[in-house]
Amino acid sequence: MTCNDTPAQSGPQSDHVSRDQALELLRHHIRAHAPATERLPVEQALGRVCTDDQFAARSIPGRPRSALCAASTAGATPREPVNLALARQDGEIRPSTNDPAPLEAGSSRIVLTGGLLPPGADAVVALEDAESVEGSLRLYEEIPAGAHVRAAGSDIRAGTRVIRRGEEYTPPILATLALCGAGQV
Repeated sequence: MTCNDTPAQSGPQSDHVSRDQALELLRHHIRAHAPATERLPVEQALGRVCTDDQFAARSIPGRPRSALCAASTAGATPREPVNLALARQDGEIRPSTNDPAPLEAGSSRIVLTGGLLPPGADAVVALEDAESVEGSLRLYEEIPAGAHVRAAGSDIRAGTRVIRRGEEYTPPILATLALCGAGQV
């Protein structure tokens, strides 16, 4: 017998139902016995199942960051060697540095991989591609704007779906949701 065949009737009452009837019975049962849902802090949701699509509330990174350990530069367009003053008074910019001081035109600052670009910086140059000379950074090549910069939202843009309904919350998904601003799921 195939799915489309009509089952044989055995007396006045049959134990068989059609495919459509079976699906309707199943749907009715699921609606009547829907699993309970609850909102949980992100750190308590591991192994649970997502009940609705969830989207990134903010972009990652939220602001431009250095893609390598380097110096951020402002206005570096040398046709011949050029020196950029190396701003040392504020120290190097680390990934944990919040709101670095603005960079003046014609100056530079050491930025570790993942560090925020200071306002005014338009590019990043690898330290091995520059020379430190008496408190300045000497460049021998033109550095195009945007070089070695991770743009805001280059990992995840605000509004990007992070998890679909029915998928399990795994450590990478929960970490991504937390980074994107979700406190609860």
